[in-house]
Amino acid sequence: MFTRLEHDEYIDVESYLGDKDFGARLDRYEIPCHTMYDLSVALSDLERMNIHYGTEFPDSQGAAMQANLERHWRMFRISSYSDSPLWGRAPVDDG
Repeated sequence: MFTRLEHDEYIDVESYLGDKDFGARLDRYEIPCHTMYDLSVALSDLERMNIHYGTEFPDSQGAAMQANLERHWRMFRISSYSDSPLWGRAPVDDG
């Protein structure tokens, strides 16, 4: 759901609903990623479910954010080694 909040006092929907005692109606899901491998798997799983910037923000800005994320992620994966401590464990080739 996309909502535009135009209000003089509140800058986001979360603070607005929280002040009106409706904050419990919002859900937030945090995906724990302790290693770069975990992050890689989480992003891949979300993309398989069609959850990414391009679908959550279906405009030119969402497309740009998705393209930038993919570019940075691809550059990071190329520059990282699978046995690096950042990865935690060897990444699996999705190809």
